[in-house]
Amino acid sequence: MQTGLEGVIVAETILSEVDGEAGRLVVRGYPIDELTGRVSYAEMAALLWQGLAEGPVDAGTIAAGLGEARVRAFEVLAPVFAPAGRLTHLEGLRLGLSALSDRDPTPAHLLVSGAIPVILAAVSRLKEGDRPLAPDPSLDQAADFLRMRRGERAPTELESALTAYLVTVAEHGMNASTFTARVVASTQAGMVSSVVAALCALKGPLHGGAPGPVLDMLDAIGSPDRVVGWLDRELAAGRRLMGFGHRIYRVTCSRRSSRRCGQVGIRGSRLPSGWRRSPWSACAITSLTVRSTPTSSFTRLCCWKPSVSIASSSPLCSPWDGCWVGRPMSSSKSTTVDS
Repeated sequence: MQTGLEGVIVAETILSEVDGEAGRLVVRGYPIDELTGRVSYAEMAALLWQGLAEGPVDAGTIAAGLGEARVRAFEVLAPVFAPAGRLTHLEGLRLGLSALSDRDPTPAHLLVSGAIPVILAAVSRLKEGDRPLAPDPSLDQAADFLRMRRGERAPTELESALTAYLVTVAEHGMNASTFTARVVASTQAGMVSSVVAALCALKGPLHGGAPGPVLDMLDAIGSPDRVVGWLDRELAAGRRLMGFGHRIYRVTCSRRSSRRCGQVGIRGSRLPSGWRRSPWSACAITSLTVRSTPTSSFTRLCCWKPSVSIASSSPLCSPWDGCWVGRPMSSSKSTTVDS
């Protein structure tokens, strides 16, 4: 008997196509390289939310809505900042998101997306003995996160670099966290609850938590002259090395070249303390792919290109992409892709 979800058709997507053999990622008909460094966070959200989210989905409206959502999240979550600051960044994020209500008047997709930078910036500042800063709704998502984290506006190249990175990781088909969110959403538990569940799956070292062991590895190595010896000892002990290769991409990762656009902007710049351990960029996958229940039928939601089926390559991965909160899993057909 075959176990797991690898190769199982579970849903249908209109959002992206991940071609691992060719090393290609296409989002709404656009190769990711055509989007990274060229569109803002709000424009990427508009591209993904078109036909799926409540209300207007133009970039200007979304940018304003995200600003208002950050302000709302800061007000609602103020009582939980202190306990969240005593946890790890991801655990603090989990606590903060859990404190949001599925019945909040702010549209859930905006509230969740706006809350993530607010919580992470607050947790980071509390760990360094500083007080959380209130959001500035006039700034875009990346710029305001960096301001709340640093205590002042970041250099333009840092803001551009973070925006480019968030655009790059905003959508990547099926994975364990989106599968988890879809299971919870199919019970009509609500979007906030679905995202909290997704975050719990994202936390694992075999999924979004993978960069953590990589950073631990770099800390353990310490300096370039120790690389060979350290790797020899790990391999001799039969331990797994994190951060090498990709389950889907066999030739190159299309997101890697796109990320270089952002890396150019931060080369030579001093990042704020704690920056590299902030998991917000990983959480953008969850926040941008969250969608509210649409009123029109699924067959009328296709925009730039026809729906594509995605083949699963992960034993425990996930069907939520291209589907919406409350839609039963049995009514969709697509398979899962590991991110």
